[in-house]
Amino acid sequence: MVIDSKGDKKDFAGLLFATLYTFSLYRLDNIVIRFATGKFIAYAFIPLVFYGLFVILKGDYRKWYILSIGMSLIAYSHLISLLLTGLLVGFIFITTFGFVNSKKERLVSFIVAVLSTISIFAFQLVLMGEQTLSNAIVKPQGVSLNATAHSLKDLLLNLNFDNNYTLPGFLIIICLLVSLIGVFRLQKYDVLIFILTLILIILESPLIHWPENSEHVVSSIQFIWRLNNFITLFTAYLASKVFVSFTLRKEYLIAVLIGVIGLTTFFTVSQARKTVEGPQTSFNNMPKEELLSVVTNGDYHATDYMLKTDGSISDYDAFQRKLRHEVINLQNNQVVKAKMSVSSLKTNFEVISDKNLTVSLPVYAYKGVAVDLDGQKIGFKKAPDSGVELVIPKGKHQIAVSYQYTVIAKSFFVISMLSVLTVILYGGYTYRSELINSKKREQL
Repeated sequence: MVIDSKGDKKDFAGLLFATLYTFSLYRLDNIVIRFATGKFIAYAFIPLVFYGLFVILKGDYRKWYILSIGMSLIAYSHLISLLLTGLLVGFIFITTFGFVNSKKERLVSFIVAVLSTISIFAFQLVLMGEQTLSNAIVKPQGVSLNATAHSLKDLLLNLNFDNNYTLPGFLIIICLLVSLIGVFRLQKYDVLIFILTLILIILESPLIHWPENSEHVVSSIQFIWRLNNFITLFTAYLASKVFVSFTLRKEYLIAVLIGVIGLTTFFTVSQARKTVEGPQTSFNNMPKEELLSVVTNGDYHATDYMLKTDGSISDYDAFQRKLRHEVINLQNNQVVKAKMSVSSLKTNFEVISDKNLTVSLPVYAYKGVAVDLDGQKIGFKKAPDSGVELVIPKGKHQIAVSYQYTVIAKSFFVISMLSVLTVILYGGYTYRSELINSKKREQL
């Protein structure tokens, strides 16, 4: 039996692409080995974003909401993925806009998609903006992108049976070869996607020299091998389309699909086994009872997005105090004996002292933090170590620390929710109108 139907081929191409992308080494390694949950979730929505962009450029531009929904989902999952995806989407739109019809309508739809994405994302933007404007925030440590690049030989020829997730690997190299063989049999925009894939590979190689300064804005993406996800996405898409363009029996197509699933699963499981059986240096593999001692003994150095101190103590040492749940007497810099408990809404401390104390609680003094002393709300200020500084009278006292959204944050939450509702209603209306018009055409 030969698959002749265009519909069948289209369905199989979609299934093959989804399999290649879902089981790709880079994507699976992020969840199985690194447990990078935010990135793993964001990568699930990136295909939706590029489909939405395609619809605006080549299809029914009234369906701008597809791009908006995809970008919004990434925005609430992983910010660096949002940055990279946004840059690629903007680059593709600008470079292809001259070749599309109905330019004015498509440009308006793209702008509406961007504005609706910002509106949906406004709540988180305001939360980040409030903290950044009211406090000095520790930014993620940047690195020179040159240090994370790979040679073209490794990118194009290293089959990566050792499962190094910073390389594309065996299946993606095969997809690239399949794309090279048959891409010119496909549409013009497929050729553009192939060229873009080659550009991404070059960007990931030493052929491009990135700024050495780790504080440069480009270094904020941290690792140039993050581009592997887009290389995987585009090559899997092209290879799937090229593969089904050949006339093959159904049994062969199914065999290829099973083989792809088997290979990707084998590589990922084998790497997971190596990680589990190797030295227990990864936090993901440590027993819960051992993890806290390792973290608080100085092996965990991430202070990303914490509040900066006044300089009298390092950001790292201040962070370690918080991890150890230490209440600090700011008059002598000694640890105050205190009991701590945590509920779903509050962090509670019980402090007993024979004199008045000025202390720093092991909670960062972010904007929106509220403090109750013996059931009464009190004021506080930011301590030198960026904790919550307050005066505790002599005796036994109960302190409760909670977080409350500001009025501005609550207002933008309403705006974001209304934006989501508007986009959903518009999408439903557009779909329903299309369905009704389709039925009318069938009746003619």
